[in-house]
Amino acid sequence: MPFRLRLRHSDRISSRSGKSRQRDEQVFANLAVDEQRVLLGKRWVRGRHLYSVAPRLDDGEFLILATNHHSKTALAVYRPALFYFENIT
Repeated sequence: MPFRLRLRHSDRISSRSGKSRQRDEQVFANLAVDEQRVLLGKRWVRGRHLYSVAPRLDDGEFLILATNHHSKTALAVYRPALFYFENIT
């Protein structure tokens, strides 16, 4: 079953080799606002082998996602759902 999980800035993502881990905020630190990065291949995140993707939002924060499904489509599916839940009154 495909899932997309929003990560905290303190979560750690492994290197491609899996030998070292960095805070996800450091992995994506050099992104400009409205720029995004899809990490190549699966990485270890929270004890699972997952794909990772993150854009830097307008406010400078990151929207870091881990998914077991293809990461290029993760944002396209996650953002409309996020907008919906943020705007429920």
